Amino acid sequence: MKAIESLVDQQIKRWELERRRIPASEKRSTVSVEPGPVITISRQRGSGGSLVALRMAELTGFDHFNREIIDDISHEIGIQKRLVESLDESVRSGFQLWVDGIIRGRIIDSSDYMQSLVKITGAIMKHGKAIIVGRGANFIAEPKLAFNVRIVANPDFRVESLVARRKMTHEEAKQEVKSNDELRQKFIKNNFGKDINDPLVYDMLINSTYFTVDQIAGIILANYPVKLSNMR
Repeated sequence: MKAIESLVDQQIKRWELERRRIPASEKRSTVSVEPGPVITISRQRGSGGSLVALRMAELTGFDHFNREIIDDISHEIGIQKRLVESLDESVRSGFQLWVDGIIRGRIIDSSDYMQSLVKITGAIMKHGKAIIVGRGANFIAEPKLAFNVRIVANPDFRVESLVARRKMTHEEAKQEVKSNDELRQKFIKNNFGKDINDPLVYDMLINSTYFTVDQIAGIILANYPVKLSNMR
């Protein structure tokens, strides 16, 4: 079995176990149960955003999905189907309509990849209790269920981080920062018609230059419930 298939199978089993923990009284209720919260992380290369996401997953027990995982799933139609089928029947019945609405209303380039991206990200969000890194997840998320964070850092800090963590030369790190910024800006602009650097498309913007990974994780985890509570 491919690594991504094994990972998704494990994830679906976790979701199933979580569903079984819902009290019988809630299962019988005619009122729909809202999924758990979702935290999306947009980050500059070298800002430490990916490390923050991992740390938050450790602290909360939330499921963690990064760009690589989502991209791997996007190439496997069978796995995408299983993700959707893992949703509760009441959610699944209207899921494709939700996907179609997101694509019509928020997506500029409705390529096969973008349709897969919305379907994958949407299924994860419908399950809830997830941290999703990159891929414009904040532009797909439902505002009342998601807390959208952008993590940035000073250029010198980002370069030094890559030199230390990725064993790059300073020149390689500078080029990596520049090219990665351009790629991510282009991806968001071409597919969502938005500016990745616009602070108004996020709930929180954090400059990681002067904070540790644990401190940033703590700031986010202390504040996301406030926003979601205000949206109810």
